[in-house]
Amino acid sequence: MTQPERRRADPPGPQHVAPTAFIDAGHPAVRGFAARAVAGATTDRERVSRLFAAVRDEIRYDPYELSHDPQTYVASNVISRGTAFCIPKAVLLTAAARSLGIPAGLGLLGRQEPSAVAQTRRADAHRRVHIPRV
Repeated sequence: MTQPERRRADPPGPQHVAPTAFIDAGHPAVRGFAARAVAGATTDRERVSRLFAAVRDEIRYDPYELSHDPQTYVASNVISRGTAFCIPKAVLLTAAARSLGIPAGLGLLGRQEPSAVAQTRRADAHRRVHIPRV
């Protein structure tokens, strides 16, 4: 069995630093969260590492906070609630990076398990925040 060809990632463009309705990088709460998280960092690599730690440690993970309300997925709302599951936390990390001018994108992947039991459940979703080399 041959491996599928992997597509090379496009270089970051303006869309990787622009705010969106969900990735509200220009919101004062997001900018403040990011600024506090990276205080004293001197490189983009250190800033990204500190942003990751801040989202991981300051926003409590709650796997039961699934919601169909789109406002659940807005980065500034994640900060105000202080709790989220993995997808909103990834949105916040993306918004925080963008608020500092660090290009970042959000990728969501679905995964289906082959077993009959797993096929009756909702597919697991894998989250990824792509930050080009820093």
